[in-house]
Amino acid sequence: MMKKTLKYIAGSLAAVMLAGCNDLNTLPMGEYYTDDQRKDAIEENPDAIEGVMAAVYANFYAFEKNIDDFLADFGYPATMLSLDNRSQDMSMMMNYGWFETSELYTDNTPTNQELTCTWGTLYRVVYSSNDLLKILPADTENATLLCYKAQALSARAWAYHMLVQLFATPYSVNPQAPGVPVITDLNEDEAVANGTPRGTVAQVYTQIMSDLDEAIDIFDMGVYTSRFDKRFIDPAVAHGLRARANLCQGLYTEAADDASMALQLTDGANCGVNVVNKPAFNSFTQSDFMWGIHISEQDAHGLYTFAGMMGSLTYGYAYAGQWRCINAKLWDMIPEGDVRKGWWQGNEPDPDWLDEEKPDNSIYVYKSNVDNYTPDGYDPSVAPYAPYGVGVILGLLDCPPYAVVKFAPYQDYLINSTGATDIPLMRTEEMELIIAECQAHTDWQTAKTTVENFVNTYRWTGDTPYVCPATSQDEMLDEVWFQRRIELWGEGFSYTDCLRLQKGIDRRGGGFPAEAVFNIAANAPILLFPIPNAEMEGNHAITAANQNPSGEVMAIVGADAEADPYWYKARN
Repeated sequence: MMKKTLKYIAGSLAAVMLAGCNDLNTLPMGEYYTDDQRKDAIEENPDAIEGVMAAVYANFYAFEKNIDDFLADFGYPATMLSLDNRSQDMSMMMNYGWFETSELYTDNTPTNQELTCTWGTLYRVVYSSNDLLKILPADTENATLLCYKAQALSARAWAYHMLVQLFATPYSVNPQAPGVPVITDLNEDEAVANGTPRGTVAQVYTQIMSDLDEAIDIFDMGVYTSRFDKRFIDPAVAHGLRARANLCQGLYTEAADDASMALQLTDGANCGVNVVNKPAFNSFTQSDFMWGIHISEQDAHGLYTFAGMMGSLTYGYAYAGQWRCINAKLWDMIPEGDVRKGWWQGNEPDPDWLDEEKPDNSIYVYKSNVDNYTPDGYDPSVAPYAPYGVGVILGLLDCPPYAVVKFAPYQDYLINSTGATDIPLMRTEEMELIIAECQAHTDWQTAKTTVENFVNTYRWTGDTPYVCPATSQDEMLDEVWFQRRIELWGEGFSYTDCLRLQKGIDRRGGGFPAEAVFNIAANAPILLFPIPNAEMEGNHAITAANQNPSGEVMAIVGADAEADPYWYKARN
């Protein structure tokens, strides 16, 4: 896997560098540049490597670059879906096969395709970042090149942070446990030739923090003069990434400081009720997006996109029966006055629709935020919509209770098949909740005020203000976790939060398929991904003795399957 990915990245880089007559490999008379000459040329013309910078971000969303003809290989958005399927917060009806192994925990084999794609996608970001760093002059003072360097360091840190969370024991459990191979621009050639052993978890975090510290120091020099677009890592995002890494290491003061700085530096702002009281989260134009993945119409692959796999409002696998739903117990915990309760279909028919008004009395119309939604191109007087509202259209498609309607379709065009929605990787609301979590560790009553202010200001529609129910530090920590579970649902955080917080995966009573009802203890071996076979075969420094332990899980049957999970608390 290591050699295959490096070979691909090297080929991509060569293609970029060879684009043109007087390129960065050859002099006008046909002689080859030396490394020093090439770096001098880059120093004089920084725009020459803009394509190499773009390649770093292209690897966040790349189609079938890890496994040929595997349609669920579409970069990090596929990983987000896979991770949320492993969680206790998202259930998926299993009718079509895609991502079912994640929901069933049969993906914890070294040969699993989704697992292989996750590893490959993240290391492709590492390798493309390394390639950029290797061609930059070490002593450059050019602002453009320094800006590229800070972004490459940040992207590499992000990738390693994801890898160490998924393939290693949490830092809070054992920082000396085996981590993942640490490959940088300085040791990459040696790694390809002889392999690289797994560094410890602490060593991986040392690399992550070193990269982010250097990136932030560079950004502090003022080299990022304008926002290109939200695909690119800016100073605010770098602080947000360091806040995440600090949080995982239990450095709560530092994490809060970084999250606060991210909010100060960002050009974004939290979205209020008027934005999130209908399907949203599909465009960089949304103010709370700090960082994300942009997918063009040309790069979208129809059904095989985040929107095609996730969205109830996009033409995709949901309409073939593979609906994605919130855990019924988690939805039940959301107060009626919280606008986020409408991010999913309700569990009772909408009282605004009388039986005689529905197109078919056997079809329920569930209450949700689609009641406030008028998509572009939607005309209730014209087929295929006439004469129904969006909620009834979902009913005609057999949309079940608890199905997600959080994510709007591409360009808000109902039931389109393009799938080219922008995907959030970091939002301002996440930073707010990092601050609250850090406060809960140091002064839980301050955290309570922070959460109350956030919910009442941005998410509350009730007649009386929201009051946080926590009465102790432990309850406050659980309340912040609850807020993260609903605010960041579907954005790839639920599973890694359980790993970080050492929470078990308890799906009892949540509406999961019978064969996927599990109650898995915190830190159980099955929660840890194995190193993929492709890496084991290609990296001679990792042997079978270095592989993660395997684990098994059995579905819960009978009355126990409907028992309340350990985290459930009746709230309404």
